Amino acid sequence: MGRGRLNTVALYGGAALLTAAGAAWWVAAAPAAGDPDPRVAAWGAAAARAMSVDDVRVAASGTAVLRSGAERSWDADVSIGQFQLRMVCAGEGVVSVRTGPQDNGAAYTVTCGETPVPQAAVLGAAGPFRMEASASRGTSVFRWQLARIIY
Repeated sequence: MGRGRLNTVALYGGAALLTAAGAAWWVAAAPAAGDPDPRVAAWGAAAARAMSVDDVRVAASGTAVLRSGAERSWDADVSIGQFQLRMVCAGEGVVSVRTGPQDNGAAYTVTCGETPVPQAAVLGAAGPFRMEASASRGTSVFRWQLARIIY
């Protein structure tokens, strides 16, 4: 076998080894399917049972898994009117919620539990609606909805 052919075999062999090593790294570094905390699925189901979003008056809604120190925000465009903000938290800890602009928005505290208890507040809205939630400790599933109040 000539020297040129040997170099070609070595080059292709090295490329194959490098590709195999890269593929092995990619598979090993991939995130695990689902949430690593098995309780999160049960808490999500409990939050869904405690507060369904099958209501035609719901203008906006959301669900998030919040871990200690995590923050999440939602934006929605709603028409002028009065709305009921419904919130529920399944899991551990407490979620702090703030609606509206930082200078004159409302603040709420939602306690999380194995059997979540929905909380509600009435607020006025016109146009952009913004809500921010942050978890103080533990892991939880936070669910909310903004439903129009019809008189």
